[in-house]
Amino acid sequence: MNNNFIKAIGGFGEFGGNCTLISVNGHGIIIDSGIMFSSDDSNGIDKIIPDFSLIGAETEVEIDAVIITHSHEDHTGSLYELLKTYKVPVYLSSYAINPVRDYLFESGIKDPLLVPINDKKSYKINDFFTFTAIEVDHSIPSTHCIFLEFKTINERYGFLVTGDFKKGTWYDTAAQYSGMIDFMLCDSTGSMSRAQNVTEVELLDSFEKIMESAQGRIFFTLFSSNAERMKTIMEAAARHQRHVTVCGRGAEKHFSNALDCGVIAPSNWIPSEDLGKYDENQQVIIITGSQGEPNSALNRLSLSIYPEFKIKPGDLIIFSSRIIPGRELAISRMQDRLLRLGAEIIDWTSPDHVHTSGHGYKTDITDLVQVIIPHIFIPQHGTLRHLKESFKAVSELGICESCLIENSDKVIFTKDRDVEIVKGPGSTNGWVDSPSGVFISKAHMNERRKIGARGICIVSIVVSETYNEASFRWYGTGNDQIDPKIEKELNKMLKKHLISDYSEDELERAVRGTVSDVFKRNYGKKPIINIFIHKFGA
Repeated sequence: MNNNFIKAIGGFGEFGGNCTLISVNGHGIIIDSGIMFSSDDSNGIDKIIPDFSLIGAETEVEIDAVIITHSHEDHTGSLYELLKTYKVPVYLSSYAINPVRDYLFESGIKDPLLVPINDKKSYKINDFFTFTAIEVDHSIPSTHCIFLEFKTINERYGFLVTGDFKKGTWYDTAAQYSGMIDFMLCDSTGSMSRAQNVTEVELLDSFEKIMESAQGRIFFTLFSSNAERMKTIMEAAARHQRHVTVCGRGAEKHFSNALDCGVIAPSNWIPSEDLGKYDENQQVIIITGSQGEPNSALNRLSLSIYPEFKIKPGDLIIFSSRIIPGRELAISRMQDRLLRLGAEIIDWTSPDHVHTSGHGYKTDITDLVQVIIPHIFIPQHGTLRHLKESFKAVSELGICESCLIENSDKVIFTKDRDVEIVKGPGSTNGWVDSPSGVFISKAHMNERRKIGARGICIVSIVVSETYNEASFRWYGTGNDQIDPKIEKELNKMLKKHLISDYSEDELERAVRGTVSDVFKRNYGKKPIINIFIHKFGA
């Protein structure tokens, strides 16, 4: 059996849940272990994790290590689930270690082996695998591209996993590996964009212009982990004698980590309780909630239930982030509520630059490929459309082969670098309940979806020697109050069943059929039916 392959675990055909398995001669390295965030119609699910059974299916592969490219949750958020099975070293940046260790501890992983990595440093995993971390430009500090090398006396393979990136001077460092890369796995998040990306310097100028004309408080909402953006906001605020506070647990956590690591200087930062000491035209508030998350600080402000302050006319709210697919409706509704409270909004639709992507656009991807010149190019991180766009753009260069794969697929390779794509069975994501954090099985998730779509009817039957009665209650099917004619029909039919000489199983089947038929005829739905039979007496 050929155990030389690259397997797509997550992030191939979807945004988030990034995870890749690279196996050579039965030795496996996992790159990233992320989550996807749920949409509004996800039946109480908070996070979605990759299908790790795709790793477990490779029974002849021994997992040697996990390498994390950076600390965003779509690259780290499912580590706790992965490490339950694979107790191996995790290599990640010094910037990422504290938040990752904290969240693993909260998830029940008390003593993970976390190994810090730094720019341009090489690390030996075992006698076969070594890797070098190359720091790249992204929206969070210490983001790394990984050059992974497998080497024995008879074999050598080179892999470049870009992680998330945008164009920068790090391309010069990457150029040193030109001709050494057999397989390049590349971030394709920005592959649909043809324009040039805006720089943080340009954002700084734009923020300054906005602050010059703003008369009241300015709220910036952004991805809570975007420390580089926080730094830009603080610099612009300092130039206009504004003081900055941070609100929301996620933003506060990442801001604190950025302070500890020296990424941000605290010169004009103030705790939120000190805001009242300054005029409103001296205040800047960085706040969580750019995606309209239900429990975020900005969403609670829009509902007027945030305890520290309220939105009022004259407030300016700047959305310094992109929309994660699936969050459009939640964001739109939240913005409407903010507008009704008197706030003004500037977002991605404004002519003012208020956001720059942390991901390279199409030309950035093709420029990097021309620097690296890999033997095989494999797009990852994006929907199938994004992957195809990246695949097409690189194929048109004519300088390397390209492979297009989705979750569960494998690229099998030989010593001669001949490749074969083996289609997988598809993946079944895992679900994490909100707010308990409990893992939800596929069967449980399917039941939730059915209840949400069809409703539920509960029938309670009491059977004794002298007394028989059936009562029922329905939720999510038809109206809150059942039509009296339908209720009368249902009661009549249930009483008929109760006086029949049925066994308990026969009674349950008869009642289930009757209830299902009545709701189908009158409401066009077949609810989930739970029947409870209580027997008393001999």
